[in-house]
Amino acid sequence: MSEQNTIGQNFPMPNILLLPTLNCQASCSYCFGPHQHSTVMSEVVVHKTAKWIDQLARQARFYSPNQKVNIIFHGGEPLLAGYSFFAKALPIFTENIGRPVAFSVLSNLWALDKRLVELFKQYKVLAAVSVDGPEEINDRQRGAGYFRRSMAGLQMLRDSDVPVFAMCTFTSLSAPKADEIFDFFLEQKLDFQFKSVVEPFEIKGRSINTLSCEEQLKLVDTLLRRFFQAAGQIRVKSLERMVRSIVTRENSMYIVGNCLGKKLAVDPEGGIYLCQRFAGMKKYQWASVSRQPSMEQLALTSGYCIYTQWMERVREECSGCSYFDICGGGCAYNAFASQTRKGTESFKDPECSAYKGILDNLVELIGKHMAGNPEMDPDVSSQRKILRLMLQGIPVSALRAQGG
Repeated sequence: MSEQNTIGQNFPMPNILLLPTLNCQASCSYCFGPHQHSTVMSEVVVHKTAKWIDQLARQARFYSPNQKVNIIFHGGEPLLAGYSFFAKALPIFTENIGRPVAFSVLSNLWALDKRLVELFKQYKVLAAVSVDGPEEINDRQRGAGYFRRSMAGLQMLRDSDVPVFAMCTFTSLSAPKADEIFDFFLEQKLDFQFKSVVEPFEIKGRSINTLSCEEQLKLVDTLLRRFFQAAGQIRVKSLERMVRSIVTRENSMYIVGNCLGKKLAVDPEGGIYLCQRFAGMKKYQWASVSRQPSMEQLALTSGYCIYTQWMERVREECSGCSYFDICGGGCAYNAFASQTRKGTESFKDPECSAYKGILDNLVELIGKHMAGNPEMDPDVSSQRKILRLMLQGIPVSALRAQGG
């Protein structure tokens, strides 16, 4: 009941993940689809979604009229909805939400054209390209030809000064090449976020190539080392969030934590879910935008109750863990998918051990650098400055402005 009260009456404004279509033309080996035979979100659903988002923003705790509402076009592959969808949707959201709106889109960019580029520039849409590193590494897990098509779209955005960063997924095939992947993003001067591959509910004979706990620890260690070496040249937002979460003791790590209160997803038909990974799975749907549910009403739906029951059980299993306030029990999708595939009774996110190891290492690193241990690397003063900027939520690129 306390969980429902927290969400229903005392909630922050979540990011809204809008799924215009679940279709996707790529064939990534680890996709949690299927992403075929989906409809495209209608103009009617867009209007209802805009009205619902405006309602949430007005109800949200500590949400001022000047704060931005974040709308992230996700999928599937959102650009398959077509130019006409975005030409209608962007002004509908801008004109019907009584707050400033910040748009972003996560895409493979294959369907990008000059009209979309100009539209994104007009509405200041931040683009994120899904790419996993250099061509050979990327195409091995995302499919032949993927890299060149995505990089062509990336260049179109850059030529028109549309801001873009990358979303990189690591598998057991690519993680050992983390240095090479970091070099690629560094050479491209392309900021990136990263995540480890997620096992879907149904594998159907596919090899998902998930990372072991040891592989995840080594991956984060490598990326952190390279991040320090390249200080001020590119951002790795995932690392910045991890560091800030440890110091603030808040659950703000999307890749290592519970996303409740951080985002809500809306599918092409207007269904509301905890996140985009559940889209299309009616069992986990909370409600529909057609009913314009308040957060209080969402907290009473059967789909939400499935989640709260999981939270109660995982809180019991994780009692005594010093990191629970940071990870919030982990990812519900990971836990539910593991239960479905393996028939386990545990409610823990199966990545729990990796999360703990990563957080342990970061806590140790932060302690040493903040203390200024003279026996550390001779560049410790520079690294300490980087950490402080990360803690303050200031882009590490600010070092350049400071002459660091």
